[in-house]
Amino acid sequence: MIKYGEGGLEALMDKRLTQASHRCAPVDEVMQLTEQYRGHYSGWDVKHFHTWYRKDAGIRSYSWVKNRLQEAGLIKRAKKRGAHRRSRERSPLIRMMIHQDGSCLVLRCAGMDQR
Repeated sequence: MIKYGEGGLEALMDKRLTQASHRCAPVDEVMQLTEQYRGHYSGWDVKHFHTWYRKDAGIRSYSWVKNRLQEAGLIKRAKKRGAHRRSRERSPLIRMMIHQDGSCLVLRCAGMDQR
């Protein structure tokens, strides 16, 4: 309430939202990157383009270059991974299905008494 009393509604505004990030790349650097790809390297994949970008005194990372080219529409995004790549729960092994009370699952522990 002290801020509101001193500066009104303007004092309550978050000034971080209006400031540009210090890590943000300059617009002319992004434009130069996209024009360079359009002009000389059109059709190349990002991995090969990035190696030449770094040789020409580029300082940005591979993922930054890839994201800027994708935002400009110069390269396509990769397809989503298939369902067979999703992680699954591990299947329980024999003698691993012991409950807290000491009893075990009938299907898995049926042969335990024979050993």
